[in-house]
Amino acid sequence: MKGLEIKDLPFSLRAIVASDHVMGESKQDILLKSADAIEELVAAVPKWISVEERLPHYLDHVLCVNKYGIQMVGYLTDYKEGGFRCESGMDSCDYITHWMPLPVPPKEVLPNGEV
Repeated sequence: MKGLEIKDLPFSLRAIVASDHVMGESKQDILLKSADAIEELVAAVPKWISVEERLPHYLDHVLCVNKYGIQMVGYLTDYKEGGFRCESGMDSCDYITHWMPLPVPPKEVLPNGEV
């Protein structure tokens, strides 16, 4: 983001109430940058995607939910009567209606499980 870190957003918004300028920036500049940061945050929030709209890539692990509201992490496999199936290890779940990508793992965790 340009000029204002998201983590600094609450401080900056509170500071403009008390002053005309905050750290050399005008209230208007801070408000505009804050609006940009809020739009960036809203865009980053994961949203449920209907299996009718699109499917995840083959074998990508995703969060799935079925028509009964049961959620699980797995990958969509084949189309069964009434919907897709989500599988993960020994568990499976039929009638998947929606899915969403999983968040990116923390930087401290390496792909092979080492910390």
